[in-house]
Amino acid sequence: MSFIFENIGITVRILETLLKKSLQDRIEVVNNTCYFFNETPKKLAGGFEERFGFIQALNLASDRLTLNVQTKLTTFYPDIPLLDFIHIQIGGKRIPNENECKKLNRILKNCLLITRQSNWKQAYEIDQFDKRRPTEIKIESGETLVEYYKNAKNITLNQINYPCIQVYIPNEYNKPCHLPLEVCRIKSWQVYDKPLSKAQETQQPRKNIPKPHERYFAIMDMLKKCDYNSSSNRLCREVGFHIEDTQMLKLNAEILTQPQIQTGQNCKANVRIGRIPLDGHLFTPRPISALAIAYFGNDAAREANLLKEFLTTLLNVMKNYHVDVKYEKHNVSPTNDQITGYFSKMSERKCQFIICIMDGKSEDDLKQLKAYIKDCGTIKYGVMTQCVLLSKIAANRSLTGYCENLIRKINYKNSGINTKVNLNEALKYKKSQTDSYMFFGADVIHPTNVTRQHPSIAVSLEVYLLGDVQLSLCGNIDKPSLITDNIFNAHLISYEKFANNPSIINDSNLVVRIGGKYHNWNVASALIASASVYHKQLPPETVEQLQNKHMTPTTPRTTSGISYWPFSSRHSNTRSETTPSTTSEALALVVKSEIVPTMLQSQNSIRKHSNDSEQEDHEISKLTDKIQSQQSNTNYTSTKKKTMILTSDQLKRLNLKSGINQVEFSVTTALQGTTLVEANIFFFDHNTKFVISDIDGTITRSDVFGHILPLFGKDWSHDGIAEFFQAIQENGYQFIYLSARAIGQSRVTREFLRSIKQCNFALPIGPLLISPDTLVTALYREVITRTPEDFKIECLKNIASLFPNKNPFYAGFGNRLNDQSAYTAVGIPETRIFTINPRGEVVRQKLSQLLCTSYKNLHEVVDQVFPPMDSFSASEAYSSFTFWREKPTIDSFEDEMRKHLQEMAARQKPKSKGSTTQITGSSPKATPTITLTKGAGEKVLTIAQVTENTVKKP
Repeated sequence: MSFIFENIGITVRILETLLKKSLQDRIEVVNNTCYFFNETPKKLAGGFEERFGFIQALNLASDRLTLNVQTKLTTFYPDIPLLDFIHIQIGGKRIPNENECKKLNRILKNCLLITRQSNWKQAYEIDQFDKRRPTEIKIESGETLVEYYKNAKNITLNQINYPCIQVYIPNEYNKPCHLPLEVCRIKSWQVYDKPLSKAQETQQPRKNIPKPHERYFAIMDMLKKCDYNSSSNRLCREVGFHIEDTQMLKLNAEILTQPQIQTGQNCKANVRIGRIPLDGHLFTPRPISALAIAYFGNDAAREANLLKEFLTTLLNVMKNYHVDVKYEKHNVSPTNDQITGYFSKMSERKCQFIICIMDGKSEDDLKQLKAYIKDCGTIKYGVMTQCVLLSKIAANRSLTGYCENLIRKINYKNSGINTKVNLNEALKYKKSQTDSYMFFGADVIHPTNVTRQHPSIAVSLEVYLLGDVQLSLCGNIDKPSLITDNIFNAHLISYEKFANNPSIINDSNLVVRIGGKYHNWNVASALIASASVYHKQLPPETVEQLQNKHMTPTTPRTTSGISYWPFSSRHSNTRSETTPSTTSEALALVVKSEIVPTMLQSQNSIRKHSNDSEQEDHEISKLTDKIQSQQSNTNYTSTKKKTMILTSDQLKRLNLKSGINQVEFSVTTALQGTTLVEANIFFFDHNTKFVISDIDGTITRSDVFGHILPLFGKDWSHDGIAEFFQAIQENGYQFIYLSARAIGQSRVTREFLRSIKQCNFALPIGPLLISPDTLVTALYREVITRTPEDFKIECLKNIASLFPNKNPFYAGFGNRLNDQSAYTAVGIPETRIFTINPRGEVVRQKLSQLLCTSYKNLHEVVDQVFPPMDSFSASEAYSSFTFWREKPTIDSFEDEMRKHLQEMAARQKPKSKGSTTQITGSSPKATPTITLTKGAGEKVLTIAQVTENTVKKP
C-alpha cells in the first residue's frame, strides 16, 4: 500500500512508515496531500493514557514496509527523521541503552522508503541502527540557534527551504530552533533513468556534484571543526546547498546516530525532528489468538496446589466476563538455554502472549530471570509476556481480585495502554466516577449494570484442554435448545452416584456439558479421550461430524399398513418415515410409543366386536379423536436456516451511521491464528438516488485490457471519467459499481477503483457489487452463455426492494446491450441509460447514434443531465410541471415515408427477379409510383416509376 504526498517537508517520516497500517484510519488525503491529525496522548479514565509500545511497532514492521512519496521538490536529500521515533522510545532524555538499541534494530530492520519526482526516484533502506555515541557540537549559551545565526551571521534559519531538524533547548524557549543537518549516511547510488537532454548535457559538466560518501564526510568534518565564533557562515552554506540533478534514480542510505548539541554550562539540548501531530489512537492492537501459561521454577510439584488454585481462579474470572479461555500450560526450568528454547518453540507455534509465573530464591535471581524473559521473549522472538511472582500469588488473600487485575494488565499491554499512572489521580477519579463503571477494556468502558454477551477484553484465546465437565440425566439431547441450566443441574450426577453405578453412562438420558456446550456420550467420549490421551483438542471439523452423526435431531415415525377401519385390508406392512408428506398422512402416523398399546388394544376390540356397530363406531371415534389430539399436541422443533439478510431489529443494534460503516470479520483457528476480513456497510437515506456504473468497458477502455494492464501499473480508464463522476456525486447522487466479476476478484477490483487518479480527481466512493459465484461460474456466464445481465437484474432488484413504492435508480452507465437490458428491467428510463464504446464515445439510449459525446463533454452539462438533488422542489414523477405540460406534437411524415419506401422495395425485389432483366449499361431502375398523404387525406408527394429500361423475358 502506498500514499501519494505532495509536500516532502511534512510527509516524509520514517515514523509514519512504521505506523503505516495503524495510521490508515487517521489519514486524510485531499488533492494528493496527506493530512495527519493532532497527536496529543489520549487520556483515559483513571489516569491511564494510551501509548505506542514495542510490540505494536514490531507488528507493523513484521512485513516489508514501504512508503512511496511523490514530491515536486528537486532537493536531492530528503528529510529522514528516524530520530523522532527514537525520541518517542527513550523520551528524549538520554542516549539509547543496549536493550533499546536491540528493540530499534528489530523494528527498523529492512524498512524501505522510496521518493519519486518526475523521472527519478530515491530508495532508502535501513540496514541497522548505529550504536556509536552522537557527535557533539559546542555553541555559546544565552541565546538560541535561531537568534545566534540571526544576530551574528545575519542568517534567518527558520526560513530555510532545505531539510532541517529541530533543536529543543530545555527550560529556555518553548519555540523550536532550527539547524540544518544531514541524518543519513549514503551507501551507494545509481543515476540516469533516462538519457539527458541537450540542456542537461550542457549544464552537467559545469556542476560540481560530489560523490555521496564525499558529501557525507565533508559535512561531518565541517560539523566537528566549525568555529561558531568565526564570522564565516561556511557551515550553513555547505550543509544547505542543493543538488539540482533531477536524473537521480536510486539511493541507498543508512541512518546516523542521534546528534546532540553541547550548550554552555554543560547543558545538552535534545535534537529531534519536527513532530507531525497524530490524534487519538496511535495503534489498534491485534487480537491475541494464542495464550500460554508457563511456570519458571525448579519445584513445580511442591507448588502444584497453589498453581492449580491460581489457574482455576483465573479461568473462572475470565468465564465470568464471558471470555472463552483456551490455554496451554508449561513447566520451564529457569536456565537461559531452556528459556530460549521455550520461546523459540512458542514463537514457531504463533503464540502471542505468555503469562510467566516466576519462582526464585532471591530478589536478584528474580530480577535477572525477568530481564532475560523480556529480552528473549519480547525482544528476540516478539512474544508479549506478563511476569507474575509466585510469592505475590501466595500472599494475596483474594485470588479473584488479583486475577482481575492481571487480566486488566494483559489487556492494557496488548492495547498499548500505559499502566504506570499517578496513583492519586487514579484514586481521585475512582471516588468520583468509577462507582458504576469498570475498566475492563482498552477502548470501551462498559457499565457494570449491562449484561455483556461478548468478551469484555480484546482477546480471543485458543483452547487446548477441556474446561468444566459435568454429567446429568436431564435427557432431551436431541433438542439442545430445550435444555436449560436449571434443568441440567436438577438432574446432575454426583460422584457418589457415579461411583455406585458407573454403567450410568449407558443411560439414554445422559447429557454431558463440556465448556458450556451439551453433548451426548458418543461425542463427549471422543472429546475426553483426545484431551486425556493426546492433550490436544479435536479439530472443529471432526467435532461437527460427530455431532451430525450422533446428535442430529430426527423424529422417526412408524406407520402400520393395518387400517383402523373395519373394512380395511388385513395385510400388514410396517415402514419407517422421518417426515410425513401431508396432514392426512400425519394423522395416520403413530407419534408416541406410549399410545401404541392402546391403539392395538382398540384394534383388537374393534375386530372382536365387529357385529356390534354401535360399539365399533364408538371405538373408532375414540381412537381417531385420540390420534388427532396427540398430533395436535406434538411439538415440532423449528429449524434455523443461514441467511445473509439481517432483520430490522438486528440492523438497529448495529448503530450504523450515515454513509460508510466499517465492519470486520474474524476467523480463529489453532494453526493459522486469526484471519481478518474488512468490509463496508453503506447506510443511505430513503430519498437517495443511485447512479449505476459497470466497470469493465465502462470505466476501463476495454473488457480484456481493463483486467490486465492495471496489474502492470497502466491506467486504462476512459479520459475524464473521474472528474465527471465526482461532479455527479457532488450534485447529490450516490454511485453503485456493478460487475459480473467473481467474488474472488473483489479485492483486486476494489483496489483498482481506488487507484484511478485523473488530474487530482478520484472515482467517488460507493458500494461495489459483484457476483457471489466462483471464477469458473462467472466465466461460464460471461463467455459461454453471455447472460451477465441475469445477475445484475437480480442484484438491482434486491436493492430496489429496500425502497418500497419508489425507484431509487436514476441513471446507468454501461458498454453492452446486456447492461441496457439490466437497467431497463429495473425501471431506469431509457433516456438516462448511457452506453460507451472503446473509443470513448458516449451515446444515450433512445437517441440517434449520431449524437455521440464523451465524459468530458458531459461534464460541461452535468447540472442539466444530473440536476442537483437540492434543486428539486417537488417529486420528479408528480409535480405541477409534469401534470400540466403538453407533449409536443411530432409530425410522423418522415417515418411514414421511410416505411412506405421500404415496403415497396421489398415487394419489387422478388417480382423483378422472375419477370424482368435489366439491360447492361442502361440507366438505373426507378422506384414504383407512390402517393403519400397525411391523415386528413391531403396529398403530399408523388414518386413516379420509369419502366423504359426493362423488357420481358421471351
